[in-house]
Amino acid sequence: MKITVLGSGSAVLVPERHASAYLIESRDNYYLLEAGDGVTGQLIYYNLELLKINSVFISHTHADHAAGIIMLIQTMQQIKRSLPLEIYIPDSLLPGFESILPYFQIYKEKLSFDLNFKGITPQTLFKRDDFQIQAVANNHLQSNQTYASPRGLRVSSFSFLIREKSKQVIFTSDINDFDHLKSYTDQVDLLISECTHVLLPDIKTFAQSQDIKKVLLSHIPPEIHEKQLTSENLSSPKVHILIAQDGQEIEV
Repeated sequence: MKITVLGSGSAVLVPERHASAYLIESRDNYYLLEAGDGVTGQLIYYNLELLKINSVFISHTHADHAAGIIMLIQTMQQIKRSLPLEIYIPDSLLPGFESILPYFQIYKEKLSFDLNFKGITPQTLFKRDDFQIQAVANNHLQSNQTYASPRGLRVSSFSFLIREKSKQVIFTSDINDFDHLKSYTDQVDLLISECTHVLLPDIKTFAQSQDIKKVLLSHIPPEIHEKQLTSENLSSPKVHILIAQDGQEIEV
């Protein structure tokens, strides 16, 4: 399994970091994890094949995680994609998210490919051959429910467990804490952790307590980016910590 970081930035971007997006290659299949603004340009910039993407998984619908999906669909239509594309988003927002497409002049019946939206729930488990992605609900958007309810919406957000044969990666997405992940940390080869909403010491403490030996820090806000952190000043004897960079490739 190979992971390419397309966007390592937070909601407040800096020139060197785009919004959240990660391409996962498993055998000859491509999976896009998050589709932040600018993801299509990043795929093209790094010479990655848009047409090979089978499925897109969006953890929650903050713009820095989901706003790039419209341009991605439009570009795939322009280059005459023919294979079906699956887009997974939180189930509670599925109808409204799909209904915005016509406002961008995207009509499913005019597309050259089948576009299938699918809802993510805490029970969602995607499988293909030896590869799978499992959704784990987190509480990142909990405080937004007060504003969503009068609009008839129920907000939800997810972390993802990514497995290929005996290899396992945890992708936190945006989180408030690590409590929801403590039951899923057996034999984790890589933790991809955001570092905007959780503190660096808490990330290291979680990794050490769960015997996770390799951590990739991503979703990096300007204040952390400006500190020019290095693996050397973050890592410990028990945990090797890497700082994600756009374009970085990681073999798991």
